[in-house]
Amino acid sequence: MPKREIIVFDFETNGFNGTSVLSLSAIKALVLPNSIQEIDRFNRFYYRTPGEFVNPAAINVNGLDESTICKLRGEADYPKHYIDDIESFIEFCGDTDHFIAHNFSFDKDFLGFEALVYFCTFIESKNINIGKFNKLSDLAAYYNIDVNPDFLHNSMYDVEILFDIVKAMYEEKNENLLKFFHERALNKKEQKYIQIRFNSYLKSKRELRDRTEKNYSSITDKSEEIKKAINTLSLPSSDITISQFLTIANRALAPLGLENVTSINFNNFLKKYDILSTVNKLTKTNDNSLKFGIFTQTRISLSGEKYDVILYNALGKKILKEYLIKMLLEN
Repeated sequence: MPKREIIVFDFETNGFNGTSVLSLSAIKALVLPNSIQEIDRFNRFYYRTPGEFVNPAAINVNGLDESTICKLRGEADYPKHYIDDIESFIEFCGDTDHFIAHNFSFDKDFLGFEALVYFCTFIESKNINIGKFNKLSDLAAYYNIDVNPDFLHNSMYDVEILFDIVKAMYEEKNENLLKFFHERALNKKEQKYIQIRFNSYLKSKRELRDRTEKNYSSITDKSEEIKKAINTLSLPSSDITISQFLTIANRALAPLGLENVTSINFNNFLKKYDILSTVNKLTKTNDNSLKFGIFTQTRISLSGEKYDVILYNALGKKILKEYLIKMLLEN
C-alpha cells in the first residue's frame, strides 16, 4: 500500500444546494501499510448569508442558529462566510486529492472545488448490507463504534465517527476502500480543469451572495412598502392554499424588486413558530368566531392516494399575511 494522504470531511448547512455553509470540519490523515494516522484538523463555523431565509428544519437538526455560531466562533478572526474562506480549506488540504464523506453527493455541492477522487461511506454501507446501515450511526454500530446521539450533526463529531469507520474498514481490508486508496493522484491537466471550475464556482457563489445581501438591504429599506403591499393583497373569498397565496403575494412584491418567496421557505418559517398546529387546534374548539380559520381537507390524488391540503380562510389569510411580513423583515 503506497503512502496516501486523505481528507475526511463533513458540512452542516442551512439546507440543500445553494444555501449557506454553517460549519465545516475535516481530518487530514496519512494511510500507511498497516494503519491510518491523523495529521491535522480543520474546524470552523460560519454565519448564513444576510437575507437568506433561516431553515428551521436544518437548524433543528444541527442546532446552529446565529447565537450558537457566535459562541462557537469565539474570538476567531477567519471570514464570517465559507464562500470567503474556501482558500483556507484548500490550503489545509494541500496536495491531498482523495476525499471521504458520508453521503458525498450532498457534501460535494458545498465543497466549492471538485474532488475527482472520492469515497462515499453512505454508498459503501449499501454494499456491506443492502438496505441497512445508511445512517452514519448505523454504520458505526456495525463496526462496534460507540456513538452519542446528542452529538450527531456536530460536524467535527461526525467526522471523528467517520474517521473511526474508515479505520475499521481499512483493518478489515474493505475491497472498495483499498481500491480508492490505490487510485492515482490527479495529473496537471485535471488539476488545471479543477482550478477553472473552482474559479467559476467562486464567481457564481459570490454573485449569489451579493444579490442576496442586496435584496436584504432592499427589504430593510422598504419595510413600510412591504407591509402595505402584503396587507392590501386582493385575495379571493374562497379557500386558498399556501401556493395560491404566495402566487398573489409574489406578484405584489415584484415591483419592489424582491425575489420570489417559495412554498418551502414559507412552510418552514410557519413550522418554526408552530403556526399550523396552533391554529388548527384553535379551529377545533367550540368558539364560533374561529370557524373560518385554518382547516385540513382530505383529497384523493389521480393515483387514488389520500393526501391532506391545508386551506386558509378568514383568520387563516390574516395570519398568512402577518407571518409573510414577519419572515421578510426578520431575515
